[in-house]
Amino acid sequence: MGLGKLYAKEMRAHLPELVIITILVAAAEITAHIYFTAPWSFLPGLVVPMFGIPIWLITSSFAGLNEEWADRTAYWLLSLPVQEEVTLAAKLLAIITRLFLISLPAVSGIYLLVARASATAVPLSWTTAYVTVYLALLAISLPVATASFLAVMVERAVRWGGGLTQMAVFGFTLWAVARLGGWLLNVLDFLPGRLRVPEPMALGSGNTMLSLGRPGMDVSLLALVVVGLVLASLALELAAWLLRRWVEV
Repeated sequence: MGLGKLYAKEMRAHLPELVIITILVAAAEITAHIYFTAPWSFLPGLVVPMFGIPIWLITSSFAGLNEEWADRTAYWLLSLPVQEEVTLAAKLLAIITRLFLISLPAVSGIYLLVARASATAVPLSWTTAYVTVYLALLAISLPVATASFLAVMVERAVRWGGGLTQMAVFGFTLWAVARLGGWLLNVLDFLPGRLRVPEPMALGSGNTMLSLGRPGMDVSLLALVVVGLVLASLALELAAWLLRRWVEV
């Protein structure tokens, strides 16, 4: 059983969850469009996906490994004639695939919602900022998911603290990833693919104002993708090393 079969197994196992959450996200966007003139219409269309999808990513990343021990399938999984890196990579790819599919209705729904809110077409500055931030979040999701893998492996290795240990290691790993990622972004500053945000965008009014970007902000999507892949590979390799050397099934 190789990477492809393990990936297919993960996708089949979480297919009901994928369908249900995708329908819920799509329903939130449809609700926002139906009640477009209501003051709260942007709540399901913008706020729920922006906060709900990242929370789903974190919880599903932890669950992807914790469930193997809870269901007593970890021994079978680790006894397969494949490297630990392949097993973890299959889980990571399945999580990222589900993240992308769940995000599709949110992306299209938010784009159309803002288009309706604008008197004319969606401003170029907002479109640029939106696309930049969305793709950046997809790139950042790679090390976030692998940070949870590493947190689970550390807790399994020390066998102390349970969920508290996992969350502590997860927080520390994210801090280390942010520091190392910032340094790598400075090193890769020469890479092309920069998208510039000429001015901040504000949506709404009063206390419900949402702003995106800052004057002169620019982001290299290529650099973000490279940094995301590098950080995810490092965390994945460390998690696999712990799984191979210190974790008892």
